[in-house]
Amino acid sequence: MLAHDLDVTRSHFNEVHLGRRLSDPSDCEPLKYELYVMASYLQSGTLIKKTDSHRTGEFRIQHSGGDVHIECKYKSKSSMGPRRVQQAFEVGTEQLGLLLEKANERLQVQIDCRTDPTLEDLPTLLECVGQAIGQGVGPTGVQIHAGGKFQIDLVQSETVANGSVCQVPAGMDYATTGPSVVKADSQGNLQPTVTWSIAWRVAKPSGWIRSVVDTVRKAAAQVPPDTPNLVYVHVPPGRLGVVHTCMDSVFEEIAHLLSNPQRHARVNAVVLTGRADIENSTIPKSITTRYVYKTIVNKSPRCSLPADFKIFGRDITRKPSTH
Repeated sequence: MLAHDLDVTRSHFNEVHLGRRLSDPSDCEPLKYELYVMASYLQSGTLIKKTDSHRTGEFRIQHSGGDVHIECKYKSKSSMGPRRVQQAFEVGTEQLGLLLEKANERLQVQIDCRTDPTLEDLPTLLECVGQAIGQGVGPTGVQIHAGGKFQIDLVQSETVANGSVCQVPAGMDYATTGPSVVKADSQGNLQPTVTWSIAWRVAKPSGWIRSVVDTVRKAAAQVPPDTPNLVYVHVPPGRLGVVHTCMDSVFEEIAHLLSNPQRHARVNAVVLTGRADIENSTIPKSITTRYVYKTIVNKSPRCSLPADFKIFGRDITRKPSTH
């Protein structure tokens, strides 16, 4: 495939610079992905213009209805590594515990996260919890939302505790309790009671999801503000079912990201592209390479695509190849 893509795109690259990028271990695979996307458009008869011969991962399509900017983002298998959320759980719990102790509040804080929290999420989370505490948490508790990512339930500790034991909801990813204090019960007997507890639960825990969402978010900030923009994201190759699962797992999160008209309206669509090698049962010792695509369209982009523009991955695809 690389030889074919090089041949199709050769006139758009400086050969010396191209050779330097191919010999760079950190840039070789991203370049191959850029060539793959670019060659696919060129084969459909599209006119292409490189925005900068020394800039990686981007080019423009020249269309009669106006230019369309293409941004290519390569994702390696390392992006599918283990979760790195423990530090956010620990730091967030510590800061929330200090907030509760300073306010002298005996509450259980139940935090439901759409995706894994990061250290960058914590200031917004703490601000929302602080405001809710300042307004007062009644005997029945209160539910708040922070940044579109968190749903936070604040409930009085005595309603979810049995003496010094906190009744943490089932299925939480991380939970801890503060120090217990001695308090007289209705009979005047001194009993240990929980001061506060904090529990976290993540709906879609995945290093892969976080990695792709962050990539799309950064791309949305990089693309030009005055053109339609398409962002291509490479999904690491694998078995067909695995590739489909990787794409399906991030679809909803990317759609949610593109629904924000203030922050991500520059992006018209995100196209996930993958490749799966399938053993051919009819031809011995042969492999069929199948290309897989999934497109997430922004329903309210800042600039519209030309009326008859064809998106590679949705309207244009590559046929399977056997080798």
